[in-house]
Amino acid sequence: MANVPELLDQLTEDNHALTIRLLVKINSIHKTPRLRQKLAKISVSQFELHLPRSGMKDLRYLLSGLTAVGGLEIGPDVPVAFVRAVSEYLRTCESYGVSIGEFLSGSAKNWDKIRPKHQDLVRAHLNGTLQGNFPRLDRDRISRVASYLLIDDLARVLPLFPFHQPRLDSPVTVIRAQPDLPWAIVDEPYDALSTLYSHFPHIEWKSGDYCDDKICFVGVRFLSPLSAKTSLVLQKSLSGLHYRSTTRITGKKRLLSLAFYSEADANLFKFNLSHYSKFSGMHQQFVAIDLSDYRQGYPGLSGFFNQDVIQELQLEH
Repeated sequence: MANVPELLDQLTEDNHALTIRLLVKINSIHKTPRLRQKLAKISVSQFELHLPRSGMKDLRYLLSGLTAVGGLEIGPDVPVAFVRAVSEYLRTCESYGVSIGEFLSGSAKNWDKIRPKHQDLVRAHLNGTLQGNFPRLDRDRISRVASYLLIDDLARVLPLFPFHQPRLDSPVTVIRAQPDLPWAIVDEPYDALSTLYSHFPHIEWKSGDYCDDKICFVGVRFLSPLSAKTSLVLQKSLSGLHYRSTTRITGKKRLLSLAFYSEADANLFKFNLSHYSKFSGMHQQFVAIDLSDYRQGYPGLSGFFNQDVIQELQLEH
C-alpha cells in the first residue's frame, strides 16, 4: 500500500487525459446503482482529519474512480502523501466552483460566490480552452464568450488530479447548454458546439469564422399537439435553409426559436410553414423573439423530431 503514489505516477497518459478518464469513471459509477452501493464500503477514516465531514461522499466517489483508473486498492493504511493529495484536490475543486458532487448532479456554485482569488485563474483557463479549440477567433471575442458562459453558470473548470508531478497541462473544462442540464466534459471542439451554437448563433464555430450575415430571429409557437405530422411539416418547411434552432417544450409552452442567416431564408420559412400548415390542419403562430429568447431554448429540434418525446407528449394529452 505504500506504493499508491508510485502506482498512479506510472500511468502513461498526462494529467489532463487521466483526469478526464477519472471523471468519466466517477460519472459511470454514479449512474450505476450496484457500483454506488460499494461506495459506503470504502474506509475514509484516515481522511477525516484533512476534510470536513460534508466532503465524505465526494471523497468516496474520488477514491472509487482512482481505484478504477489506477487499478489500486484503497486499504486502511494509505500513505500520508496520498491522503494529503486527495484532500487538497477536493478543496481545489471547491475553489474552482465545481465539486465532484456538483459535477455529478449538474449543479455549480454561482459565479459571484466563487472565491475572488480564483476567478481570474478560472477565466484564463476557459479562455485558453476556447482559444485552443477555435484558434481563428480573435481573443477579445473569446474573452467575451468565456465571461458570458461563466456568469451564466454554463461553463466551469475542474483542476487536474496530480497523477504525476505537477505539469503545465490545462485543467478540464466542463460545459452545458442550459443551467439545468448535466455537465459535459470538453475533450475536443465538438463537445462544446451545442452550447456555443445555442448562445452565439452568429459565430460559425466549426471553422472559427465570424458570420457577418444578418441574423434574423423567427419564433413559432405551436398551438396544436405535437405529432409525427408536425415533425414532417417542420422538416419540409426548413428543407434547404441555412439556420440554427433551439426549442422549449414545457407544459403548453411549445416554442421553436430559429436564427436564420439571411432575411430571404427567414421569409421563405414563414411562407413554407404557413403553406404546409393549411394542408396538415396544424395551428401555430409566429411570435417576435430576440437573442435572449433564443438563448433560453435547448439545442436543436429535439422534441419536435424526436419520436420518444412526441409519444410522451401525446400521452400527457
